[in-house]
Amino acid sequence: MRIVGVLALAVAGLGGCTAARIEVPSGLAATTRRVELAGMGFGRRGDFTLGASSGTFTRHALSEDDPQFFGSDRITSFFGDGSFSVQGADFDGTVEGKCRYLESEATAGSATITTIPFRYRCSFLRNGQPLQASLTLHAAPRAVGPLTAETRAGWLEINGRNFRIEPIHRSPQLAIPTSEPLGYRFVASNSDVGAIDMNGERKTIYAPANGPVREAVLIGSLALSVLWKS
Repeated sequence: MRIVGVLALAVAGLGGCTAARIEVPSGLAATTRRVELAGMGFGRRGDFTLGASSGTFTRHALSEDDPQFFGSDRITSFFGDGSFSVQGADFDGTVEGKCRYLESEATAGSATITTIPFRYRCSFLRNGQPLQASLTLHAAPRAVGPLTAETRAGWLEINGRNFRIEPIHRSPQLAIPTSEPLGYRFVASNSDVGAIDMNGERKTIYAPANGPVREAVLIGSLALSVLWKS
């Protein structure tokens, strides 16, 4: 998290909310079904199950300091990639996702300035052929009382359908919102159509019972889950 103001929500960081679950958007629990994503909690590669479907994933996260800077002054770049392949009852054929992210910050003394805002992009394949779909997640401002902090938001486009991806920072188990998102909601035509709870080893996805929107929410959720930032 990058703080634009001077408030750090240290007590609400992920270290203090390992048992916290997302505050599910109103009405979404009644219009969707829960799908458990298991096997993608930790590690750089492995196998996972997603309801009645299964697949494999990889992900990497690196950071690099610019050698042209000396002492306490430096530029640090954060970058990484992730991928997944999934097939099963919820997917039309084999779906693959390939994702990359980049972010950079400059440090001069005790001050840190973001030089390249966080940006995460994914492209997709179906049965080895390009799918008309993309996912973008980017740094976005967020009000924290009278100050402004940074969160992440974005969008998913797939087969002519557009979904906003909005962060969820609230949990029924916590008195105050978290600094990092606990999960994300998918919004189409100003209505919530799905969500993913990303906190913890097992992730929970809320998706429609069937149809193309269900597949879209599942694909978007897998793309968000392979993000592993250093």
